[in-house]
Amino acid sequence: MCERSNHLIMSESENCQITYCTCCEHFSFVYNNCCASFDLKKLVGLRKAIESLEDIDFLYDFLNRPTAIIRGKNETMGICLRQEDIDPVLRALYETETLHEAHKIINSP
Repeated sequence: MCERSNHLIMSESENCQITYCTCCEHFSFVYNNCCASFDLKKLVGLRKAIESLEDIDFLYDFLNRPTAIIRGKNETMGICLRQEDIDPVLRALYETETLHEAHKIINSP
């Protein structure tokens, strides 16, 4: 993450915040106590991975609640989501993608 950056808040809710660094052009995704940094391609990949989750994917029992773990290819860390997390996280990701497109249009020469 760039220390001299200008972070734009793209989406914010009770448990989720996504910011965009205009300096290094990365997104910071914070959900509950998880934080990750992505470029646009990986952010879209995260959204698609979440959209493709099915009931069978929630096979981990974490604190007595079915949980899915989403990992990128060759990644050792992942994001754990419960079924009730899906809609708010997808909403934040869609909002971020829409605002990013608007930001590109507004700032194009």
